[in-house]
Amino acid sequence: MVEFETTKCPQCDARIRNDAARCPRCRHRLRSRRVDPVEAGLVGAILLLVGIGTAGMISGRDDPETAGVNSSSSGATVQGPTRSTAPARIALKPPTVPTKVVLNESKTTPIATAIRTHWTLRAKGDQASLKQAFGYFTGQLVGTGEAKWIQAIQKDGRLRVRVYRIWVDGLRGNRASAVLKIRTASTGTGCRNHLIRYDMLQTDAGWRMNASRAKTTACART
Repeated sequence: MVEFETTKCPQCDARIRNDAARCPRCRHRLRSRRVDPVEAGLVGAILLLVGIGTAGMISGRDDPETAGVNSSSSGATVQGPTRSTAPARIALKPPTVPTKVVLNESKTTPIATAIRTHWTLRAKGDQASLKQAFGYFTGQLVGTGEAKWIQAIQKDGRLRVRVYRIWVDGLRGNRASAVLKIRTASTGTGCRNHLIRYDMLQTDAGWRMNASRAKTTACART
């Protein structure tokens, strides 16, 4: 059961609720109406929120970052915060695609010829041809010497070679780099595919193979 606060009607002395606008007995219109505390609290809260929102809208008209000068209660002007200067953007150039280096064919042909001639002589297999083939070595490829190299070649048996491609991919002064793709087949080693990179050196006798790095795989059986 809810109880309400009451008061007397000034006309007929009847007990009436504080929030009544008229006396239920004599229908006397009350001059003043007592406000319910709960209702007053709700109304006050709503007015407060409306006031805050209105103040925020008014104050939001001036951007604090762009406001030059703000007025204070004393009448003095206070310098407001200024907008920070954004760092200058640096225009980035798009990555450039490296152009393919086209080497002079007249200079690269002797390099490829030296490599092809070396393998042609090796395939012949006779003593004189192997001695000439060894002559295309210089630097670290000389290894343990001509005699032992020829002996190892002959021990491996008859050699057949098939040169697929020779290309020169670097040339500077008296040095160059070249790649050989070749297939060899011998009695001892069998069929092998080779991808060999040669470091070439130009000497008084012409281009010679100074060093090499090879990747060798067995031929696929058909």
